[in-house]
Amino acid sequence: MSEQAELQTVTDEVAPAQRKRRSLSHAVAARAALVVAIGYAYFAYACLGPGDLEAIGPTYVSLWYAAFLARTFMFHAGLAFVAVAGLVLVFRRFRLLLLCVPLVVAGVGPDVLKVWPGSVAAGGADFRLMSFNLMYTHTDAAPLVDEVVAADADVVLLQEYTPLFHDAFKPAMRRRYPYSICQPAEDAFGAAIYSKLPFVEGSRRAGAVGLGVLAAPCVTLRAEGRDIALYNVHLVPPRHSLLPYMRRQFAELSREVRDEKGSTIVAGDFNFNGRSRMNRAMLELGLFDAHESAGVGRGTTWPNRGPLRHLPGVRIDH
Repeated sequence: MSEQAELQTVTDEVAPAQRKRRSLSHAVAARAALVVAIGYAYFAYACLGPGDLEAIGPTYVSLWYAAFLARTFMFHAGLAFVAVAGLVLVFRRFRLLLLCVPLVVAGVGPDVLKVWPGSVAAGGADFRLMSFNLMYTHTDAAPLVDEVVAADADVVLLQEYTPLFHDAFKPAMRRRYPYSICQPAEDAFGAAIYSKLPFVEGSRRAGAVGLGVLAAPCVTLRAEGRDIALYNVHLVPPRHSLLPYMRRQFAELSREVRDEKGSTIVAGDFNFNGRSRMNRAMLELGLFDAHESAGVGRGTTWPNRGPLRHLPGVRIDH
């Protein structure tokens, strides 16, 4: 066989493989371009979607809920675009790669920065506070009591505090924590505050339980001669059917905190994450996020049970 014939045979064999790879590259690029376009729409809606916490119309609330969920899972969307960026890089689609970069930065960037610990300048009263959602479906309270006792915090806030938990915690906490306000409930909205620090007389205020306006017992602590208002918060979860209650609870909480004249601590299970407009509203009241200021990492708290606990979670407790 002549050299020219051999070259033609090789070319005939290579050409279909090249055409197949080119066709695959075009197909991947087309789908990736669609995903990137959806990604920009997703992030635009997350950032610019409805944010009025007072509006009550059902259509508006549904649109608000869509934006709420979009903001909640921005980190996860960013991780998805890391995978998309890797795919388009394999196929050398560099323009698409450049379009992926802002989506990755917007989604993952803020959380990446949290690998470095923050710091808070010391000042004011100094004490340790523990906030703990007990999960009301637990039937064995002993390990939870042991964990709280071992932590030996100065102030303990408990959410999802049932009568079963109350019977277990009260005897174990009585000697260590002489001051308390307890609201056990059969559902997920019981709460308790145990404290080594004294309560200001007459400051105890019970919060509504169940689907009441605000499930947040409040008390004023006296620490080193300083009075500090303390709210133990547990908003209802952001399921669509419960949104009216959640938004009413948050509006009530915001008004209460805004009316406080002195130092205030708001802690517990908020059922929203740091990127939500609700969290921004809390910061605009003059509060700061303790984990953002002094914590390390993403500090995720949900989900922590079942197979989803192995996936990147969100921090709904603050």
